Amino acid sequence: MSFSIPTFQDLKDLALSAYETALSVTAPIAAKAFLRVLSVTEGALATGLYKYAADQTKENLATTASITGLRRIGGNVDVNQIDAIAAQLEITLPALTDTVIPINTAFIGDANGLRYLSDAEVTAVDDVATIEVTCVEAGIDGNLVVDDTLTILVPIDDAEQSATVTDVLVTGLDIEDTEDYRRRVLTEQQTVGGGSNLADFRTWAEQTPGAYRAFPYAGDTPTGSSVDFIDLDMEEDGTAAWGVSNALLTKETSDPYEGLQFLRSEVDTGTDAWAWQVILTVGVEYTIRGVARGDGTAHPEIYHNSVQQWQGTTSTDWQEFEFTVTGEGDGTLTLGTYGGAGQYCDFDNIEVVITEYPGHVTVYVEGDDDVYEDGIPSQDLLDDVRAYLNYDQETGKARPTLGLTDENLFVEPIIRTGIYIEIRGVDVDAELLAQAKTDIEADVDAYLRNATPYIQGLDAPSSQADQITDPLLSRVIQDVLLAYGGTCNGIGIGIESGVFLTAYSLGPGELAYAEAFSYVG
Repeated sequence: MSFSIPTFQDLKDLALSAYETALSVTAPIAAKAFLRVLSVTEGALATGLYKYAADQTKENLATTASITGLRRIGGNVDVNQIDAIAAQLEITLPALTDTVIPINTAFIGDANGLRYLSDAEVTAVDDVATIEVTCVEAGIDGNLVVDDTLTILVPIDDAEQSATVTDVLVTGLDIEDTEDYRRRVLTEQQTVGGGSNLADFRTWAEQTPGAYRAFPYAGDTPTGSSVDFIDLDMEEDGTAAWGVSNALLTKETSDPYEGLQFLRSEVDTGTDAWAWQVILTVGVEYTIRGVARGDGTAHPEIYHNSVQQWQGTTSTDWQEFEFTVTGEGDGTLTLGTYGGAGQYCDFDNIEVVITEYPGHVTVYVEGDDDVYEDGIPSQDLLDDVRAYLNYDQETGKARPTLGLTDENLFVEPIIRTGIYIEIRGVDVDAELLAQAKTDIEADVDAYLRNATPYIQGLDAPSSQADQITDPLLSRVIQDVLLAYGGTCNGIGIGIESGVFLTAYSLGPGELAYAEAFSYVG
């Protein structure tokens, strides 16, 4: 039922009628008659009270409240607006050794004209002062990148005037947008958290400064999540990442399978040599793939927990291997060379991918697209989200995770999938065509970016928006064309150019965007 405010005339007439009824008299028609003047005053007061009531009603609803009311509502469900954050940088300033750079020394960013102050007194070492500075204005405008320069505001004896950014310590962020905050408050009101369920994980992740949206899943393997261990691609300098037994390890550059180099494992004495890393977690299923080759006499083998998983031939051609194994024992992945002393095998391009991880949670994170291109978060942001998931950042207390540990918590970047759109038979006046195409492409891209994966058991069925279909995109396109008095005959969509689908469903952590448009017919 809508809330209607009576007109001033209605309220004035109602007041006059009440006075006349109470006094059993009829007020004179004269404009200055006392009862008529009094009814005008009361009508004005009543109008103001009605409007005040309407405004306060709106302030009690998250969908209509102003930012002041929204902060109060959000505070009631423990969802607070994220404040702006000032950029913090590490800079280097050439200066004679032992030159002191005082605290609060001011610098001006050459690229943005904003002022930065040094956080502490610094003494130059080896003719360089390494200084941490913070922008005096919070927000994204204070962000600089490595190799940007700053100029010291008041010159210091024995120090140069120009400093260079060497590291970004804290990324500057604007205060959370009101509508983004409203979405988080509404989401919290519409879901039931508690006990570290998926609603809690979404709430905690989206509290992280710089994170825009989060998509949590229980027991769902991170798509394409590779185990992050050193030198599986053999591109690191040296062989320190590998344990050895009776092996002489070297990095070679002649004919690598991929990249610039590969690992060679030569038998020191006897008939076998071993190179290994502790990689696998007990109970987790992995797919392991890569390539290896022999030297014409020795042959390569791959072991886990002393059990052979693959055996190659003595061929000097690269041989691909792939197998699935569940982590056991001490988690070692071992590369074996079988031959005689001085014989060797080569290994390259090894990838270890999780295929099943029981009892875990995966949270896909979308970053603020004002800071992170296409919303793809940096590793620093993913690390911050992990911290927010593990600990309450205000109290420092660990979250109640019902047995979940950091080892089986996956924090992953969203996956951006490009959609190809073919629009057929566009009929628009020639002088309007270019602008119509611009508007079509902007609206379609916005629509695709707003589509989100559906999380069973967390999202309300009425909010499901994970389907990208011909009819849905046709409606978006036709709405634009109607404004130009135009039409089109149809469209095609797909994730490959020229290969069309009737529908595409977003998978876990997957978001879309418009990859390319083509116009035919």
